[in-house]
Amino acid sequence: MTTPEPLARLAAERDAIERHDRQRVLPPGRLTPRQQLHALVDEGSFLEIGSLARSQHPEAAEATPADGLIAGWARVAGEEIAVLIEDPVALAATDSQVAKNKRDRVLGGAVAKRKPVVYVLNGPEARGPSALPGTGDLFGHLSHQWPQPRVHDSCALMIAAVLGPAQGEAIEFVAAADVVCAGPGAPDELGALTDISAQTDAAACAAVRSLLAAGAVHHPDQDPDRPLDDAAGRQDLTTTAAGLFDGRTIQVFHARPALQSGLARLHGIPVAYVGTGGLETHALTTADLRALRWAARLTRKLRIPLVFLQDCATYDPSDAATATFVLQQREIIDELRSSTAPKIAVITGRGRAIGTFVLGGRQLGTDYIVALPWASVSVVDPGHFGPDSAPEDQGPWLAAGLAVIDEVVAPSELREHLGRVLEILMLSRDLPPPEAERGHRIVDDLAKV
Repeated sequence: MTTPEPLARLAAERDAIERHDRQRVLPPGRLTPRQQLHALVDEGSFLEIGSLARSQHPEAAEATPADGLIAGWARVAGEEIAVLIEDPVALAATDSQVAKNKRDRVLGGAVAKRKPVVYVLNGPEARGPSALPGTGDLFGHLSHQWPQPRVHDSCALMIAAVLGPAQGEAIEFVAAADVVCAGPGAPDELGALTDISAQTDAAACAAVRSLLAAGAVHHPDQDPDRPLDDAAGRQDLTTTAAGLFDGRTIQVFHARPALQSGLARLHGIPVAYVGTGGLETHALTTADLRALRWAARLTRKLRIPLVFLQDCATYDPSDAATATFVLQQREIIDELRSSTAPKIAVITGRGRAIGTFVLGGRQLGTDYIVALPWASVSVVDPGHFGPDSAPEDQGPWLAAGLAVIDEVVAPSELREHLGRVLEILMLSRDLPPPEAERGHRIVDDLAKV
């Protein structure tokens, strides 16, 4: 074979990959797998693993470019990530054994290197052919060439973008993911697992990019959309958030009657926030705790600040008596205590600063607690939370006098005040995790061996 012939073969292989991606009919709002890739990662940054892979069955090779899985490494906002994108057309024609080797290799590398993973699920409507014993070109005819990655143990962000049916081991990734983004092709049964909903594939990719870019700290400062006004008195949650955070940076991911969570920037610093209450005060439910746990895990893995906007002094008494609620509460407490990310609580109405109240109690390692002048702050940590345990209308003065909270500020001062607090707290952002949690020793894993 002369030199031009191998080069011609390489060009033909690459052309076949691109042609396979383009030649399909999609409904409005959908993208091909490689279009999804281009919408997700920084231009020119993708390093593909196994681009010339095919099904292990020679008769299916032509119909199965990459064996149905685009896999490799890329950058998003300069951050190195692992990327996995399914191709439903190819997956419908393969037993996916070659693809499984690629997936395990990339996931294993991401877990070992502590890098984020984005897995875009585009499974076929019908499962592809099964891997039959004694067939195919792989050694042993099955994929067990790399160690199985322990995705659950990853300390980096795991994002599942579900843009089509989820099948096989991809379902396990969805269950382990820190963030689940559901696109137009996501199955209805995804239900409560969904953190972000998107109407188009492009919107889903943009939402994932925003999450990954949240770890970058170099953003220009922007004035808020509507500065907080002292004369306006107590405001609803949307107005408070719009006056506190940089203009046009708020992204709401969970919007519930009692709680809202999302991402924003404060003086250019990316933050996650959880806000409750407003003109009406609600009690936290089990579903609210799930959204709060999402924000707590996000800040721990991205190591960005978490801001609580607290106007909620109690848990829903009927929910708080259930085992599910107690388990969710325990998981949130563990997430917050183990996080090295700065945590700030702003009590805008009724609130608590004592104990393990999940919206910024001192025992969670909350770094700074500030209250507005009309806030009512309890200085008692009761053994239960219900209608009778909400703080009395005593203002913030007793809590401030006992140093339970750090400061009382006017609304017009709040944004600049928190900006200065963040400057100080962010000084330790790049330090290695401490050997102990704030106030609670971590068990040395070596002692378990």
